[in-house]
Amino acid sequence: GKNRRIVGGSTVQPYQYPWLVALMVGSKLHCGGAIITDKHILTAGHCITFGVHYKDLSVYIGMHDRLDPKQSIFYLSNGVKHPKFTSNAVRDINDIAVLTLEKKIVFSNKVRPICLPSEDMDFRNIPLTVAGWGKTRQGALTSSRYLLETKVKMVPSDVCGRSSIYKDNLVPDTMMCAYS
Repeated sequence: GKNRRIVGGSTVQPYQYPWLVALMVGSKLHCGGAIITDKHILTAGHCITFGVHYKDLSVYIGMHDRLDPKQSIFYLSNGVKHPKFTSNAVRDINDIAVLTLEKKIVFSNKVRPICLPSEDMDFRNIPLTVAGWGKTRQGALTSSRYLLETKVKMVPSDVCGRSSIYKDNLVPDTMMCAYS
């Protein structure tokens, strides 16, 4: 959705999430992503929309502390949003993109791909974790220096559809609602 923050999050151990990457525009954190192969990053479609082109992004890999100069920096050769990506003031639909790196990542215990779920995986009773360098409180101007995590619970689509955000009472099958 539209909230890019880890409110109430706590700092994680360095390299606890070795698949997480930071997408930077200059020195500013723009979005997060996950390594899915040695040449591909999964991110949100809105990250390469609204005036930001994939060529504007640098991919910081193996990062915990945003101010530590030791992380590896990669550049992109391509970025593709879902063909049915749409966005409005409230929500993004099919908000997913795949970014292609110019060079391959060398995997280690600090950098490796995320395990993707099977198509029929049921998340209803599984504790979920959100991680990133997002803003730590509502109204904050800057992102967290350190990688943070917070736990969330999945909300059934019919319950989420009754919220004021989804005035049409329709939560697409391609979306998941969660709260903390």
